Amino acid sequence: EFEEAITEQNLDFSIHNQALGKMSYDELVACVQQLPETSRTVFNLYVFENYSHKQIAELLNMKEGTSHWHLNFARNKLKTLIDRDNY
Repeated sequence: EFEEAITEQNLDFSIHNQALGKMSYDELVACVQQLPETSRTVFNLYVFENYSHKQIAELLNMKEGTSHWHLNFARNKLKTLIDRDNY
């Protein structure tokens, strides 16, 4: 389910799709846990809880643009972590 949620959200993992298939659930969770707290929270709310950026902004008391920034940061950081671990 975790891997499905990541790929379903079109996180621009085009060359990383094979890598995601090789990663275990625990390895994926470990990568997400390495994200900074706010970025991880935004990522989890958006990807796994299907919150909109407007809902996230209200919940976390931030602007919608800040929510977008944290999601993009999380995506890029995850790509870096996957590349680093050579999946």
